Amino acid sequence: MLGRQIPIGNASYGLCGGMIYAAIDFFEAKMSVPANLTAPSSGPLFQYIVNRQIESFDLPFGLMKYIVLMNPFLSDHETNASKLRAAPHGRAWRMMKVEWPRIKNDLDNGKLSPLGLVRVKSLNPFEIRRHHQVLAYGYEWNENNLIIHIYDPNFPNDDDVTLSLNMVNPETTTSVFHSKSSEPIFSFFRTDYKFTRPVDI
Repeated sequence: MLGRQIPIGNASYGLCGGMIYAAIDFFEAKMSVPANLTAPSSGPLFQYIVNRQIESFDLPFGLMKYIVLMNPFLSDHETNASKLRAAPHGRAWRMMKVEWPRIKNDLDNGKLSPLGLVRVKSLNPFEIRRHHQVLAYGYEWNENNLIIHIYDPNFPNDDDVTLSLNMVNPETTTSVFHSKSSEPIFSFFRTDYKFTRPVDI
């Protein structure tokens, strides 16, 4: 919990951030991931994943990114005011012009890139629990369409999960499609990962 108000560290809401940060930790440490086929509910591995879940929110700055991007008053596209820098840039512009170059730089340099998916628009901070985190490990272009290959903890046995979007115009509202889920995705951004040595199970 954050100030006993926002359910950041509550495992009942899922541990997607902990799972993807753990995956990067094991990758960076060149260690084999645990062979457990059943998700732990206690013990060192569980506590490590819970801790990485909390750390994946990069408090307070990472949390603020979710709050900004989920604000229903933020435009999905560019406005006359945002073009004049008199208002914040829209979600599409931020994805294409700010976040995608950071993600691409990770992937082009052989690194994994953690992504926060904004799945709800709301002024209610409790709705943060409805967002999701996934891990990008590759990408491809199909004309103006970008396909990002991801590990999604909600589909742990599926090696063919992707996000896709048309990159032709960052000034217009742009939909992001998840290949295995119909949940809306209004935006995504690269989260601020810092390495932690994995537990030795």
